[in-house]
Amino acid sequence: MKNFLKISIILTIIIGSFVTACQSEKSRKVQNIETFAKLYGRWFHPSDEAQEIDWEKFAVLGIQKVENIKSTKKLRDTLYQLFSPCE
Repeated sequence: MKNFLKISIILTIIIGSFVTACQSEKSRKVQNIETFAKLYGRWFHPSDEAQEIDWEKFAVLGIQKVENIKSTKKLRDTLYQLFSPCE
């Protein structure tokens, strides 16, 4: 449980920093996909645990979920749900 709490806090900080870092003139859709891609790049890992995930399907699912989100809060919440460890 301690590890889950620690991971959750770190994940929240990372997501928050990526979401706020996307304050350029790019379209919202591009910003959302870019933010997802940055997080995806940090979490993709060839460890034994990570082998259970189909990373290609996860990437497609993630992009589909985030590309049309209109608010920063909804994007943050969706990214948190996608990257949170399963209990």
